[in-house]
Amino acid sequence: MMHKECWWATPRNSDDYDQNKLTGIGYGLNHHNNSVRLTWVPDFAINGLIKISGYTYDEKSTTAKYTIKYITSVQVGQIYTATIETKGSQYAISVNGVSILMDNLHPDPNLSFRLYPYC
Repeated sequence: MMHKECWWATPRNSDDYDQNKLTGIGYGLNHHNNSVRLTWVPDFAINGLIKISGYTYDEKSTTAKYTIKYITSVQVGQIYTATIETKGSQYAISVNGVSILMDNLHPDPNLSFRLYPYC
């Protein structure tokens, strides 16, 4: 559930457009090299709506060190279910029944850890 304090009416500065990291999974010793997360940012155009995206760090990528892909928007104050699964060379990310696939170019080692919220 995203609390009502997660949404505000207008951007306060350029950083307000940055992705806030919600939760995820890091692999190996450095989550900036190999991880997958859910992220959020307020939808400044619609009162009480939060945009949820998938976010990966992948040191094997030749185009970008990180990738962001929009999944869905959620209303503040409501409970939603989300999952992140590794499926071979892709991550399957789902939020309240809306699913996306994101590339996983870096083989995931057995060492993994949960990533907690970071704003």
